[in-house]
Amino acid sequence: MRDIFNRTMGMITLIGAVVFLAWYNHRAELNRFQPYITTSSPVKELVTEITGDPDITFDSALTIFHNAARVLKLSPSYLTGRHLSWQQRTQVSRSQWVIHYRRPVPQTAIRLDKLQHSTRIKSYFSHRPALTTAQILHIGRYETIPESLETLRDYIDRQGYQLSGFYEEVYLKFEQIEPDPAKYETILRYQIKKKQ
Repeated sequence: MRDIFNRTMGMITLIGAVVFLAWYNHRAELNRFQPYITTSSPVKELVTEITGDPDITFDSALTIFHNAARVLKLSPSYLTGRHLSWQQRTQVSRSQWVIHYRRPVPQTAIRLDKLQHSTRIKSYFSHRPALTTAQILHIGRYETIPESLETLRDYIDRQGYQLSGFYEEVYLKFEQIEPDPAKYETILRYQIKKKQ
């Protein structure tokens, strides 16, 4: 009789744990798509500044960062594309976009002599200070990014902030990693400050 009681209590505990984990994972998955405000830590970055349509220049940036990873002995990392002005995306012809592709590097990284340079491509190190940003995870095609940006701008306004600097895309899953555009994952990020 005691054995049946112990088994029953074990099953009840197991079922309760499974239900809790399912609820917790579902809640975490929903929160993943919500905009939020964060302050980033200062970091040293390798920056590759490229002028031109990102559909064309992105491959150049990937090649440069791949070469840099070999030269500097870097581990794999995410890649960001930063527009210095949040208005560039809507007010400048794509062929004239200046995008600063960035990736974090160790403080000890110092050599850039083997990286590609031209009139349209410049690479250098930069120190990014701690910044307040608002961001949202966008899943899907790049063409639908404006809808997510609208959601993010509404959130920024409701929280009492305003846009104050750059606009940035953090490429988590992109065409060289994921063949299905519906599964691309991009963090969309605006630099912000409190409204006066």
